This record gives sequence, C-alpha cells and structure tokens, in this order.
Amino acid sequence: MTIQINTPIEIFDDFLSTEQFDELFNNIKNIDDKFKTYQHTSFLYERIFLNDYFTDNPIQILIRDMLGKLGYNNKNLDITITSYQMAQKYDWHDDDDFNRSHNYILYLTDQEWFKGGELEIKVDGKIETIIPKKNTLVIMDAKLQHRVLPVQTKIGGMWQLSRLTLNGHIKIISKYL
Repeated sequence: MTIQINTPIEIFDDFLSTEQFDELFNNIKNIDDKFKTYQHTSFLYERIFLNDYFTDNPIQILIRDMLGKLGYNNKNLDITITSYQMAQKYDWHDDDDFNRSHNYILYLTDQEWFKGGELEIKVDGKIETIIPKKNTLVIMDAKLQHRVLPVQTKIGGMWQLSRLTLNGHIKIISKYL
C-alpha cells in the first residue's frame, strides 16, 4: 500500500510497541561492530553509521519494515545512531542532496534524560518545534531547513544522559538503476 504524503512533516507518537522499542534499544546498545560503517565524534554530535551490507542486522530489519509499512521506499536508506550531549547542537541545514527524499528521526530518549535538543523545522515561513519524546517517529521532506537546539545534560556518554536518536535518510531509487 502506498501512502500519499500531503504534508512536509509527519509525526507518529508511540510508534513502536513497548516490546519492539525495548528490543530495538537493546539491539542498539549491544550493536555488533561488524554492522558499523564507522563511528564519528565531533563537537556537534557522536554518530554511529550502520553498514547496509549486512541484511541480518536486526536494527535495519526493523527500520526497513516500519518505513515500508508507512508506504516509504525502504530499499535505499541511511541508518545512523546519533547522540547529542552537553552543549551539542546542529545548525540550520537541509539534506536535499545525494538523492534524499525524506529524513526520519526515531527518538530513543526523552527530556527526562536531558534538556533542550528540540528539532526546529522551517515550513512555509514558520518554524515548527518538535520536542524530543521517546518512541516518536518524525518523517520530513529532505528539502526543509532544520536544526537541533543545544542540549543540556550532566556529563554522561553516548548511552547515558543524551539526546539519542535512530535517524537517517530515505533515498530516491532511480528507475535506471
């Protein structure tokens, strides 16, 4: 079933069942190094990029399944685990390159772990603010300008006291590939 996307942003609260979410979070915390393309730490954030070569990665299986059920192309995805910690942010940008059609963000933690970290998205001259909430999925058009506001936490680490998301890009598949 194909779903027509009529708005540039879609938000799904309580997207996964409690069991699915707990299993996903445990798989992320215990991810096997063979599934990682590389890990990158900067002043902006810490990211783990997942290698899509391995089709048996339970994280990728779940993401592909959930996006496919919503009617999105689930064959060509970027999948990243991103952690924003104390004072980290990401300034205004869009992701309209590399054949990206949409971005998706699944929040793995909410503001009981941190303060700030809101996602701001420019839509039709207005700024929409999305408060990070655990198990909320946000899908938005890759052309939209967006940013992550600074995060305030105690010193923790990637798995502690951070704005943690599973996120990435849905890519357009060319009919010529």
